[in-house]
Amino acid sequence: MTKRLVITLSEEATAKWLALAAARTKAEVDEDCEPSGSSLLVDIHPLFSDCSYYREGELTELGEVDAVLTEGEYLDFVVERN
Repeated sequence: MTKRLVITLSEEATAKWLALAAARTKAEVDEDCEPSGSSLLVDIHPLFSDCSYYREGELTELGEVDAVLTEGEYLDFVVERN
């Protein structure tokens, strides 16, 4: 069976991302520009997982994420099992 990695932002991280993305997108649309988008960086480590918002050289920490395989296993650290 093929596994999928599902990454879910915490409520706090989601709220921060929405606020940052909405403000920038509104400003671009108000200037009659096509919205430029941004990058969402996700770091998965054995002790924690978090995400950051990256735009035009600025990195803003958003908060925690959950990283789960579709079979329901949390990624404390992925080790292939036979």
